Amino acid sequence: GQLNIVDPATLVVICEDQTKEYDGTALSHNSIASRSGALIEYSTDSTSWSPTAPSITNVAQSPLHVYVRATNSNYEPAVCEYTLTINKKPLVITIKDTMEYNGTALVTDYTEATAEGLVDGDALTAGAYTTTDDNAGSYTNGAGTSTVTTSFATTNGIDNYEVTYVVTQIITKKPITITAASDEKTYDGTPLTNGGYDITSGSLVSGDAIVSVAVTGTVTNPDTVSNPASSAVIKRGTENVTGNY
Repeated sequence: GQLNIVDPATLVVICEDQTKEYDGTALSHNSIASRSGALIEYSTDSTSWSPTAPSITNVAQSPLHVYVRATNSNYEPAVCEYTLTINKKPLVITIKDTMEYNGTALVTDYTEATAEGLVDGDALTAGAYTTTDDNAGSYTNGAGTSTVTTSFATTNGIDNYEVTYVVTQIITKKPITITAASDEKTYDGTPLTNGGYDITSGSLVSGDAIVSVAVTGTVTNPDTVSNPASSAVIKRGTENVTGNY
C-alpha cells in the first residue's frame, strides 16, 4: 500500500516582462516555480506548449507575449504571462562626399558612409544618397537637397535601428582658363582689337558650351596692351551653367 499527504500550499509560477535595446543577441525569460519538480511550459498562442522558453533577437519580432503554466501532480496548475520587447538601437549614418562638377548628380553609396552604433558583426550592405541637382554647390539631407535613392540596409536588418542620417555632399566648380587671342599689326591710325578666345587650361563638360566672352583689349597707337577676357557665359542647352566653372 501507499500513504500520501498532499501539500495544500499553492503552486506559484513567476513571470517578469523583459525589455532591452537591440544588441544582436537573443532575449528570453525562464520562469521560476515555487515548488520543486514542477513542469514549466511556454506558449505564444496559449495552445501549443513547450518546455523551452521562447526568445526573440530582432525588433520585428517584438513585442512577443508569452503564456506560462506550471504543473505538479500535488498542486493546482499555476499560470502567468510576460512580454518580450526589443527596442531600436540608435544608429548614425554619416556621409561626406565631394566631386568636381561633371554634369551629373553626385551619388554616394554606403561604402563611403560611416555608421556609428552598429552592433558587433553587423555592417551596412546597401544604401545611397544622391544630390537633387547636378550643379556646383553644397547639398544636405537636412535641407532636402540630398535624398535617399537606394534604401539603406544592414546584415542583421536596418529595422533594428533608429537611424539618423547626417549628409553633406559637395559638387565643386570645375576650373578652366579662358585666354583672349593675341594680335598685332602695323600702325594705321585705327584701333587694333581681336575678340577671339580659347580655353587654355581645363575643359568643358560634354554638353556645355561657351556662348559669349567679353574681350575688351584695344590699342590705336604703337604700344603693347593686354587683351583681357572676362564675363564668360557657358550654357547647357538653354540652361546657364557658368556658375559651375
